[in-house]
Amino acid sequence: MRMYPVCSPFVVCCRMKPLIPLDRSRSPFSLSASTRSTLRVWKTALLYALGIALSLNLFVARPFVVPTPSMARTVIPGDYILVSKLHYGPRTPITVRLPFGGPVADVELPSVRLPGFTAPERGDVVVFNLPTESGPVDQRTPYLKRIVALPGDTLSIRDKQVYINGLAQRLPQTAQQRWRVEMTGTQLWVSPDELRDLGAGTAYGTDRTGTFEVSATRDVAARIRELPEVESVHPSVVARGRRTSVSLFPDGSGNTPDRFHPLRIPKAGDTIWLSPRTLPTYRDILERHEGRTVDVRAGTVFVDGKPTKRYTVGQDYYFTLGDNRDNSFDSRFWGFVPESHMIGKAVWTFFSWDPQSDAMRPDRFGPLR
Repeated sequence: MRMYPVCSPFVVCCRMKPLIPLDRSRSPFSLSASTRSTLRVWKTALLYALGIALSLNLFVARPFVVPTPSMARTVIPGDYILVSKLHYGPRTPITVRLPFGGPVADVELPSVRLPGFTAPERGDVVVFNLPTESGPVDQRTPYLKRIVALPGDTLSIRDKQVYINGLAQRLPQTAQQRWRVEMTGTQLWVSPDELRDLGAGTAYGTDRTGTFEVSATRDVAARIRELPEVESVHPSVVARGRRTSVSLFPDGSGNTPDRFHPLRIPKAGDTIWLSPRTLPTYRDILERHEGRTVDVRAGTVFVDGKPTKRYTVGQDYYFTLGDNRDNSFDSRFWGFVPESHMIGKAVWTFFSWDPQSDAMRPDRFGPLR
């Protein structure tokens, strides 16, 4: 999601040649001493206000607007959210930018993260810069997702169920996914109006006899399951071997969005073993995020021109998923999120506007969980 700058209006001043000489000492355009003093006060106040606003944006919190449904129903398009930089500690600027403008020079500054009052936790809704893009980190597209695995965790997904360190993780209350609904036979399908009244999202395949799929939270799925004409409701799982339009991480793994082989999330200080077989998992870490050059020659991995079998990871990494599990481009597709790319924790929806009905949605206001 991108934030678009507000352009200042242009002021055009026209200079006209007077037809008769003017007495400049008595010009109607001259300002009294008290007026000039008042203008100086206002100018100073505006400069202070601008400096405070920029400092808050850089080091305290930043607003974003949600453009896509990949985190529905936690946040939906048209929600305005506040992202705290104080939780994990703000980053010092990486590029120099003009207010409401772009970078002033093609220069990257050394950046550090200032102390925060908490570390990222499982379940946090976070905003980060997309790791797969190039260029300065703070100029990359900001993404909003939920942390599901921390540095050092082992993650796997089996039939849509997420496991962390072998323990099943409960789907967040506001997250939604596709469910397969089997009817009893006395009725072929549930009407769209009834599904909508229950709180369900889009229904798929309602023209099929006795089965259809619906996008819903776990609580709504439970309500659908209670309908007398419904036989069963269970997660809709992508079949093994089914090709997706976008390759999944890591390349050649055979993973699907609903079935993910066990994967350890790297943490700072970890020793990882490098070989042609493990390189698809770790190559981006070395090249994109830790500034190494990687090459493979005759079955041996070279890092910075030296044959390397073991490598010590330099920073923490995270694994993120969108709450709209079947409609999200997330770590299943592009891998780990480096700590250096974290912008902050999404903490509050402070405004919401429905782009379809052009109406405010005050029921959306409140803390994010």
